[in-house]
Amino acid sequence: MRRELKGWELNSCRPTRKPVVSAINRKKRLHFAKQHKDWTVVEWGNIMWSDESRFSLFQNNGCSKIRREPHEAMGPSCIVPNVQANGDGIMIWSCFNGPGLGSATLCDNKMKL
Repeated sequence: MRRELKGWELNSCRPTRKPVVSAINRKKRLHFAKQHKDWTVVEWGNIMWSDESRFSLFQNNGCSKIRREPHEAMGPSCIVPNVQANGDGIMIWSCFNGPGLGSATLCDNKMKL
């Protein structure tokens, strides 16, 4: 079956990961894009953009693979450490606009609108 599917160029691969965007937010994004489609580089340079990112100390997406013999299952080279809920990490917030970058700030709490 795999050979037949591969012959039809239906190869096995990991799915692409991307954030979920609701129907309401898709409409808002399209409206924003249409409203601002004619803006100049100078106008965009006056906008301040910001975002936050979480950096985890332990991160395992479950895609790691190894080859081992049956008796090696618990060998140190065959184990990937993990912790519940991705373990400790840090949240960093920063911003930028046309003239340059803002400073990065460590956040103690979750960011809310």
